[in-house]
Amino acid sequence: MLRSLERGDAAATLSLVKTVYSESEFLARYPEEFTLSLAQEEDWIGRKLTDDKAVFLASFVDGEEVGMCELSPAANGRKAAHRGEVAISILSSFQSLGLGSAMLSTLITLAPTMGYSQIELSVSQENVKAKGLYSKLGFEETGRIPRGFHLDDGRYVDLLHMVRILEPERC
Repeated sequence: MLRSLERGDAAATLSLVKTVYSESEFLARYPEEFTLSLAQEEDWIGRKLTDDKAVFLASFVDGEEVGMCELSPAANGRKAAHRGEVAISILSSFQSLGLGSAMLSTLITLAPTMGYSQIELSVSQENVKAKGLYSKLGFEETGRIPRGFHLDDGRYVDLLHMVRILEPERC
């Protein structure tokens, strides 16, 4: 099941975030860097519920929250109001089952109704699964941030910027 998160999901969402951060070096933070309290997470979810330019969804399997995705403004101001930014994460044991495709396809469908004519994301150059998913769903690489991540093991990893234009003939 895929649905909008609600304030009552905050504890499960906090747990999910910490787990996915500990499972993957492809995400923007290490688990100890994610320090939101339960009240802060409830507020975060509450703000998403009332923001017509944002959506925060979670994927549930047998009642367990196993993945989440978000679409929100890529930047502030009228000049960038057409650009949405996507974030997605899934527990490693639930990857490659179609959940990512379902979540991202939902965001692609919702984006034009939220006023976006393009959506964007950043992905580690080493995240082969994610890059394949994004390409399959029409995202194209438009740029690169050299050494975008500096990992604790000392390695630097480039981040790729990918964009999906949402013209009617491509939706």
